[in-house]
Amino acid sequence: MGEDQVLLVDESRKIPTQWSRDGRFIVYSTVDSKTRGDIWILPIENGKAGKPFAFLHSEFDEEFGQLSPDNSWMTSDESGRREVYVRTFPAGEAPKRISNDGGEEPRWRGDGKELYFGGADGKFMTVAIKVGSGSKPSLEPSASQSPFPAPPLADYNTNAYDYHVAPDGKEIVLTTIVEALGSSPPLNMIVNWATASKAASH
Repeated sequence: MGEDQVLLVDESRKIPTQWSRDGRFIVYSTVDSKTRGDIWILPIENGKAGKPFAFLHSEFDEEFGQLSPDNSWMTSDESGRREVYVRTFPAGEAPKRISNDGGEEPRWRGDGKELYFGGADGKFMTVAIKVGSGSKPSLEPSASQSPFPAPPLADYNTNAYDYHVAPDGKEIVLTTIVEALGSSPPLNMIVNWATASKAASH
């Protein structure tokens, strides 16, 4: 194993939200007294950190930046209320609103053809994504939907994700509010889970 190394030091509070799939970018948020949450990018090349740059730095509270698998698009939640947007990367152009009535914690499926997010009411939501071909980038989202009934996402930590989706979208882990179930659920113990997980992935 290699030794730990410091990649970035400054006075701002930094909240990492993603390391791009190809290892070229670390996406993180900072908290500014004037602009609140902003999304920044730290380029990585040959294991060395480059010069960080601001991707979104405005009067809105921008957080939860997530690069698409091909690094062409970036998600954020922004505007006067928390809503999920997607725009081109690294230019930050052509913003497209994904959520209809509030949303946060966006994430991409491994092939970039679907987005997930938490709705304003705590529901787990999905949106199919169609990316247009041609010289000018274009992206068309489908109507968002809740794919299955589930208790609301927990939202215990506003800087952390309350769910995780496998790259193929076939397995989803949710952190939910127990009280929403109406009764105490049974406690299940999974034995030998590491072996079972490896077997399922083959």
